[in-house]
Amino acid sequence: MMSYKKFPIVWWKDRQGTFYAQTVSGESVCAADDDLKKCVRQIKSAILWHSENTYVSEAEFEAPNLELLKVAIRTSETFRERRHLSSEQTWVSVPCVWGKRDDGSVVCNAPTIELKFQCDSEDKFREIAREEIQSRLNGCSQAQLASMLPENGLIVDVVNVKLGESKDTQWSFDCENLETVANPLTGRHAQKQFSAPINRDEEVASLHRRLRLQQGNLLIVGPRGVGKSTIVAAAARKFQDTRRKAAKESAAESEIDTAKAQMPSMWMCSADRIVAGMRYLGEWEQRLERVIEELAEFQGILCFERLDALCRLGGEDASASIASFLAPFIQNRELRVIVEATREELDQCRLLLPGFENLFEVFEVEPMPEEQARQLLDGLGKEYTRNHKIEFEPESAVLCQRLFKRFMPYDTFPGKCVGFWKGLFETAKRDRAAKIGQDNVVSAFIDLTGLPESLIRDKVSLPTNEIRDWFAERIIGQPDPCNRLTDVIATFKAGLNDPNRPIGIMLFCGPTGVGKTETVKALTRYMFGNATTTSEHEKQAVVRDRLVRLDMSEFAGIGAAQRLTIQSNGQPGELVKRLRQQPFSIVLLDEIEKASSDVFDVLMGVMDEGRLTDKWGRVTDFRSSIIIMTSNLGVQSRESVGFKADTDSGFEAGVRKFFRPEFFNRIDRIVSFAPLSRESVARIAELELQAMTQREGFSSRRLKLNWNNEVTSFLASQSYSKKLGARPLQRTIEQQVSTRIARILAAQPGLSDSTFALSISGGELLVDVR
Repeated sequence: MMSYKKFPIVWWKDRQGTFYAQTVSGESVCAADDDLKKCVRQIKSAILWHSENTYVSEAEFEAPNLELLKVAIRTSETFRERRHLSSEQTWVSVPCVWGKRDDGSVVCNAPTIELKFQCDSEDKFREIAREEIQSRLNGCSQAQLASMLPENGLIVDVVNVKLGESKDTQWSFDCENLETVANPLTGRHAQKQFSAPINRDEEVASLHRRLRLQQGNLLIVGPRGVGKSTIVAAAARKFQDTRRKAAKESAAESEIDTAKAQMPSMWMCSADRIVAGMRYLGEWEQRLERVIEELAEFQGILCFERLDALCRLGGEDASASIASFLAPFIQNRELRVIVEATREELDQCRLLLPGFENLFEVFEVEPMPEEQARQLLDGLGKEYTRNHKIEFEPESAVLCQRLFKRFMPYDTFPGKCVGFWKGLFETAKRDRAAKIGQDNVVSAFIDLTGLPESLIRDKVSLPTNEIRDWFAERIIGQPDPCNRLTDVIATFKAGLNDPNRPIGIMLFCGPTGVGKTETVKALTRYMFGNATTTSEHEKQAVVRDRLVRLDMSEFAGIGAAQRLTIQSNGQPGELVKRLRQQPFSIVLLDEIEKASSDVFDVLMGVMDEGRLTDKWGRVTDFRSSIIIMTSNLGVQSRESVGFKADTDSGFEAGVRKFFRPEFFNRIDRIVSFAPLSRESVARIAELELQAMTQREGFSSRRLKLNWNNEVTSFLASQSYSKKLGARPLQRTIEQQVSTRIARILAAQPGLSDSTFALSISGGELLVDVR
């Protein structure tokens, strides 16, 4: 009989961004992955596998309690190649999970330091826990402590796992280490994780034929999202059936050989899981050696999802990586391996670990043609209609495919498009909707990308004068930048931008304080705020989420180009990390002229192909982003000959002189910003005062602020500077308005539902409460 059982788990995130999850009651199962959902899914799969193939122990307690225990320890320091204990104590907070058994005893688990014990009662466990923690942590270095104590603490959760009857066939092979780092690609849990591939019968049959007739190792090469894992899982099921059928037909087969045939033949592993929890030198190597020994017992095959992780994890460079460690075992036929890789990862592997590729045969997986892609979406939709009675408009599947092709051309099909399509049906199931139409597709796509409906729907008109007016209301005294931004958006709306490059590449030139950065923020709000965000909080949230801003003066030294893409610990740099998380973004490169020449070489690839590949072969796509660079080049030359608002020759001459021709020619538009007039500064003061009324101090007390043109003119005159533009204006408003209102509120903390009136008298600004 099927039954649900609860298993308490904890999960946490380390400083490198990897998620770890572990059961804290009963059989210990742990997992690690860059994605939390995958991490928890690995835990469930491992518990299911235990229940189907060996046994699964009952949870010792169902109600987990999380507690931080403060413990004083003595850390160690290395001086002159000798380790010394610190003379001072360091207080650390160690997260512990504990629960009561039915007999009243307590089980305590500190998963981040691999400590588990039990005691008779709740009164004693804290004292015992502190002693055990001290014993475990005394003598650790600060770096070791940092790796064992998660920055954001632990999260306690409970997973429900549907357990069934044990399978008819059992085996006696010891797979304790294998089960810790890998999941079988056959069985019910694998079928749920990897659905049957549609329109991939030829690839599955070809891969199965190679697995059956050849004993070599395979590199499954194809773009990310093409369905490599799904094809491997389908071939694994066929390969398993072949082994079992051959065992039944062989009369001379022994019981041991029959058991080997029944054992799952292919196991999906990840480099993250191999090194998870391994803190000491040689620890993960010992774990992997034991895994290889266990696989050899039944001629199992180990599958890895990412070649870059194999080459990257395990040591400081590729020569000390997991891939390098596995190479002799693969070469001596002690281990059979299948590794998935993109073409970029394979190219980088050839550079970083020469000869590793020669240990494999390459199996290519090509992207799915458009007609097959449409058939796949139709097939999935009909499956949901048959199983869950959810209808769908045929045009909605066509629209889904078209939107991904139009706005996300870098995502290989089926990839995210299929996940997006399935998500629509899952949402319909949850909301008990009976049909999925084009409106559902558009609404979900807006949530995914943040783009406004006016840019996504072809039938929604977007007159250029409306775009220009929207920017002119927010970018004061700069008609030329407003026109240039309007051109970029109109081109993108019409679908006439080059799909193999970023949406736009612009260089903003002009003196300080004229609104270059504010223009970028306005563009961000228009592109990803649906052009309707009104509150200051919403505006700031859109800018914070979708604007990636880098000060290029920080990328001026040696190694700046590498720091742009990757950190010293091997994790992606800020630019790469943000763009991978959200490709639909605005990239602002402030003071671009201060960057190293090596950075310009990297950026030329981004500007030309819309792609950035790091040394591990990981690709970051910029084709859904707008790249804006700011610069003061040409300002001095323009000031020396007199400024003319209707020409940008001075800026362009300065830019041409500074940048190499190949870099300059990749810039779509040179956008010049004119110095602000006194009238423009007064209009900006109007916008700043309006923004002030939306601050929390005003909104929470329901306060209002009144002023007239005389006030804004006074503020402009107090802060106007032809050289600094509007930059002194904010300081003037803070001193003349914000500070005075703050003093009144401090003296009258209960003041609410009132109006602050600003006026000018005797050349001074006055603040009255009404």
